[in-house]
Amino acid sequence: MEENKLYQENGWVNWDYIYNLPQHMIFVTGGRGIGKTYGLIKYLIEHKKKFIFVRRTQIEADIQMNMDVSDLTPVLEDLGINAKIESIPKTPVSIVSNIDSGEKIALIGSLRTFGKIRGMNFREYEAIVFDEFIPKPEEPKFKLEGFALKQAYESVNRNRELEGRDAVKMICLSNSLNMQNDTFMEFNLIGVAENLARSKNEIYSQGEVAVIIHKYSPISEKKSGTVLYKDAQDDFYKMAIKNEFIL
Repeated sequence: MEENKLYQENGWVNWDYIYNLPQHMIFVTGGRGIGKTYGLIKYLIEHKKKFIFVRRTQIEADIQMNMDVSDLTPVLEDLGINAKIESIPKTPVSIVSNIDSGEKIALIGSLRTFGKIRGMNFREYEAIVFDEFIPKPEEPKFKLEGFALKQAYESVNRNRELEGRDAVKMICLSNSLNMQNDTFMEFNLIGVAENLARSKNEIYSQGEVAVIIHKYSPISEKKSGTVLYKDAQDDFYKMAIKNEFIL
């Protein structure tokens, strides 16, 4: 079954399979700590694919620009890469680069920034990683987030397909919080997500869009026996372990 390919033999999310799906817009929801963000960043760096790392708000993006707390740091350290994050003058964007080789690794910024930015050269970047695309209930929301994501994709992809180049790969990652989120609305995916959530399948793929709901993660199954979850049956448990949409 196709679903079996979504996980490596050790149970972590299988990015070698997911990233190489024929679709260029991939939306992934999954429980906490199953290898979504870490695994994707590791795959991209190992395969020398420069990427743009996007978070919804500037506050979230600023955190990712700090090497002490960035989600990129554990991956870089585990891969033995001596890296630095530097702000690009006169922009709210930072660049991650390899100190030893001087090679660029990634750009970091907010959805609003990449949704409205003009005149920046993105030709060498092959992927957009939009992490935590579904906002938590307590987080601020802004209008037309899905539209801003399309704007960001257009800014990065531009005319590369007309030039005979591959289109940018966009992977959106999140926990399963609110199914009625603005990104699903803009891409007409609420019905897809609802049907997928009700079925026994974990993946929908058609045209240029793939939606993956990691309902049977082996890592989530192992985590269900840990201190926070083993006696829980609340909404947090359903979201973090069972990957059920709770809003």
